[in-house]
Amino acid sequence: MYENLLVGGLGGFFILHGHSDVSMDESAYHSGIRYWNTEAKLIFSLAAVIFVVVLDRAPISVFTFCYMGAVNIFVAGVSLRNYWKALSVPAVFILLGSVAIGINFSGEPQGICCFGIGAGYLYLSEAGLYDMFCVISKAFGAVSAMYVFTLSTPAGDFAEALRRFHLPPVFVELMHLVYRYIFILFSIYHRMKIAAESRLGFRDYKTSLGSFGKILGNLFLVSMKNANQYYDAMEARCYDGMGGIYAEKRKITVFQAAAMFCYTAGILAISVLARILS
Repeated sequence: MYENLLVGGLGGFFILHGHSDVSMDESAYHSGIRYWNTEAKLIFSLAAVIFVVVLDRAPISVFTFCYMGAVNIFVAGVSLRNYWKALSVPAVFILLGSVAIGINFSGEPQGICCFGIGAGYLYLSEAGLYDMFCVISKAFGAVSAMYVFTLSTPAGDFAEALRRFHLPPVFVELMHLVYRYIFILFSIYHRMKIAAESRLGFRDYKTSLGSFGKILGNLFLVSMKNANQYYDAMEARCYDGMGGIYAEKRKITVFQAAAMFCYTAGILAISVLARILS
């Protein structure tokens, strides 16, 4: 549907399923690892991203992607369908960027395949394919590592974890308010989209573009109005710039420590094996 193609740019952080919108926040509340220690999850995910980027080895990236995918699907309980949809959002940008890296231009035909264009040739070499594979595996490994945290941690727990790491309170509060307001905007957009659909506003591509533009224009005006209303409501409840967020302090269990240890052991084993083989 045309409306689903257009909404992809506005709600890239949502998992779209037909006409129902399942947000990452809702997925976090139903996650099987929601009650893991939040600080440990954050450090674990960031450490995995750092390993993937700094070590810069394709086997480590592939191992991270597979391991974190297994944690998300088999431990956290994210359905394979929803996990694939979550990965499909960054996949478009990853694949397009990788193609630009792998394809080169030359004045003479070369590589494993080439296409004539103007006075030269676009060609794909074995080195280009390897570079594409490394970039794709690194990007997907980092994304899957961050999904372990984002698909299992509600915004309130994340904000509280940042406060425990002594980040500036203003920064944490603004981040939390902006994140919450995104869902309000998306709810307003969803109602406007339904109203446009009932009037055949998405019957073809040209009409869809016009309807989408009008919806965005109205969304800006409505969002400004609602922002003032919500701020007045917060002040009426004695809001002083710092909202109270309740988050439980959870201990790191043996299973959590074992999951993190297994990943670290796997990274070390791959690194040692790569050095031996080289």
